[in-house]
Amino acid sequence: MFDFVQPPLAALKCFFHDHGEAVQNAALLLGGPPALQRTLSLIADVAEADRPTARLRRELATLHALLTLKNVR
Repeated sequence: MFDFVQPPLAALKCFFHDHGEAVQNAALLLGGPPALQRTLSLIADVAEADRPTARLRRELATLHALLTLKNVR
């Protein structure tokens, strides 16, 4: 009867709240200081955003590629 709609980024905000430090550590280990800075910026942007933007999607895809070792040969 009642449909509770969560904001579009609620799950992502919760994930970064719960696992942000681990994500930052992984980014630093896998991509060095530039990847850490990019990750910190992404986490801050997600915290302030009301809805996903093209930039957020692009940065999330970049972080996903780093964490899944997509560019490792």
